[in-house]
Order: sequence, then structure tokens, then C-alpha cells
Amino acid sequence: MTMAAASQARAATLRKVQYQLLPEAAAVIYVACMTAQLSDFGTVVVLLQLGVFALLVASRPAETLQIFLRWWPLLLTPIIAFASFVWSDLPAQSARYGFQLLFTAFVGVMLASILPIHRFVIMVFFGMLGFCLLSLASGRMGHSVDGMVLIGFTGSKNQMALAGFTLFISAMATFMLRQTPRLTRLAAGFGILIGLFILLITKSASAVVLAVVCGPGLIGVYLTQRMTPAARAAIFIVVALTTLPLLFLAPEIEAGINDFLYNSMGKDLTLTGRTVLWAQALELIARKPVEGLGYYAFWLGDSLEAKIIMFNNGIGDGRAFHFHNTYLQMAVDTGIVGAATFAGAMAAILFAGIRRYLLHPTTATSFALIMFLGIAVLSFTEQVLAPMLPRTLFLYACGVYLFMKPPPPAQPAPRRVYRKSWATA
Repeated sequence: MTMAAASQARAATLRKVQYQLLPEAAAVIYVACMTAQLSDFGTVVVLLQLGVFALLVASRPAETLQIFLRWWPLLLTPIIAFASFVWSDLPAQSARYGFQLLFTAFVGVMLASILPIHRFVIMVFFGMLGFCLLSLASGRMGHSVDGMVLIGFTGSKNQMALAGFTLFISAMATFMLRQTPRLTRLAAGFGILIGLFILLITKSASAVVLAVVCGPGLIGVYLTQRMTPAARAAIFIVVALTTLPLLFLAPEIEAGINDFLYNSMGKDLTLTGRTVLWAQALELIARKPVEGLGYYAFWLGDSLEAKIIMFNNGIGDGRAFHFHNTYLQMAVDTGIVGAATFAGAMAAILFAGIRRYLLHPTTATSFALIMFLGIAVLSFTEQVLAPMLPRTLFLYACGVYLFMKPPPPAQPAPRRVYRKSWATA
């Protein structure tokens, strides 16, 4: 091999590391690290994530700036959260956690911008499979109303259950992807079983409901993607018209859900105290309805009100608590302005996802749509927008994938025409 050929080979290897292996490794690391909640190693985990981000930026500095300039409207809510230090009662804390929120959201946007969506799905699966297997091997248990349950490296049974749900749905999508290698597809089948096992042993109502709805939903979207856009639009309209009358049966449906939650899952009539928290959030919003109190200012402040709420819920660290409703939490922290931008972003992503499904569906974009819908449902009873939270990364990554224009269809290779030579005619 000549020196020129060796130099070209090294350059090709470097480009592969820079543009394929590094983003893929970054996706696996971020999925696993953001799912883990390890207080003893929290600083190390955060430094690892910052170091990986620095490598990504160093490998493509101009592209990083272009990504931010292109997607800043989608990042408007985290930008407002960071800017709230200007009027916050705790400016240093609001700046710190607002920056972490912006960092988490931008990581999702950046990964979606530099990583093909089918590779992102597979990397999410590998990251969650490794994390869930390590959590099972750890045997770390935590208290719940059902007794001791697996919490792994998440810190709570609900978070462990959501990790199981993410593994389950990403394994399903990986199994159905046309680009998935055979061995990876076998691993995905194993991952589906592990995800279901974690859902069964953690007994989290929200995660179980998500799996029951999103699993068949992903299969349904997959089966209809070969249809024509008109056929998919007809199915969408029929489903919408069929479910619309269910609104008139809302009291009966609510009674059935309540029976499942309260009798089967053992939940209390206040959704584990959520209704009380929501009422308190509305009172706080009325005090500063436009700009809010400042990001994280309420839970990290010295107000007696916050301390009583956390004491009644057995929480000692304000960073680990919220109002169990993302819209109310954002309204408390960043006012109507921040909550409105978040609601607007959710509506825009939903519209983009429906459009993408109707016009240019793929298995990978179906995963993005189903993941987004699951996060959207959780946003009414959980916190889906927080620093170093995997759901925040997934939300913004799926949003970018659903907004992106589909790649042009591959052109068929030209057929070669063989003409008879005059000498052999």
C-alpha cells in the first residue's frame, strides 16, 4: 500500500469515527446516563455527558451552530427557563438548572440532526437494554405501596417502570426495522421480554397503560405504512370519528379507569396526592401569572409552603419533586409565557407527526411518533421536561425527526441495454 493510499484509509477511518461511531456512542451514553439517578456518582455522570458533548461539538463546530440556529424555535421553552434567572428569587439556581434543561434539550436536537433515525432507534434500544440488565443485576429495591419493588439505578419504581417501557417500545421498533442486522433483531426480541418483565414487577399504572396503548399502536402504524396516503387518511378520519362519540361517555370511561387504578393498581382517589398538588400549583400561578417565580425557584427556595408540601410527600430534596403536571410546573416556574411555548411546541410536533404518518411513514418515524404520544400523555400527570431527564431528550429528538423532510426516494439503477454488434448480427 502506498503512502497516499494509507493516508486516505486513515482519513476514511477518522471520518467514520467522527460522523458515525461517535454520534452512535453518544446516543447510547446519553440514554443510559440520563436514565440513571445515582446520587453517589452524580457529578461523574454529568461530567461524562459534558465531555461527550464537547467531543461532538469539537468534531463539527460549524454544524453545531447551524443546528442551534435552525431549531431555536423548538428550544424556546428551555431558553425561557434559562433566562428566568433575570427575575427569579434564586437567580443562581434558576440559571444553573435552566442551563441544564437547555443542554438536555439541545443534546436531543443535536443527536437527531446528526444521526439517521433508524440508527437512533437502535442506539436507544442498546442503551436501555444495557441499563435495564444492570438494574436487574443490581437487585436494588425501594419502598412502594405494594411493598419492596425493583428501582435499579433510577431511584424510584415509576422511573424504573418507564425505563422498562422505553426498552419495550424501542426493542419492538428495532425488531421491525428493515435495516436491523439479524443478531440485533434477536437481541431486540430478548429486549421485548425484559421490558415486559420490568413492567410486570414494578406495577406502575402509568407505564403499564402506556405499554398497552403504545405497543399495539406501533404495530398498527407499522401495518398501515404500506398503504397509500389516501388510505391512511381515511383510516385516521374513521378512527377520529369513531372515538369522538366516546367523549359523551367520559363519565363511564373515567369510572372504568378509576376502578382499574384504585381497585386493581391500589391507587388512592387523589392520584397519589396529585389533585392536591395541582390545586396548590394554581394558587402559585395566580401570584405571578406572566413571568412565573423562576425556574426551580419554588422547590429550592426557603418558603414554608414548599417545605410543608415536600414534608407531606416524604421528599427532602426539592430537585426530586414537582407538581406532577408539566404544564402547571412550567407555569409556576416560567409563567404563562413558558407554559404557552411548551404547549405550542407540543401541538406543533403533534401536527408534524400526523403529517409525517399520513404522507411519508417509516418504521423509525412511527417509533418517534409513538414515543412522542407517550410523552404527551405523561405530561399531564408527570414531569417530562427537566434537566438530565431522558424523556426531555426523547421529546426533542422525536420532535426534530418528525419535523425533518423525508429523504428523497432512492432512484432505481438504470437498466443496461445490450445491443447486437454488427459483426455478430
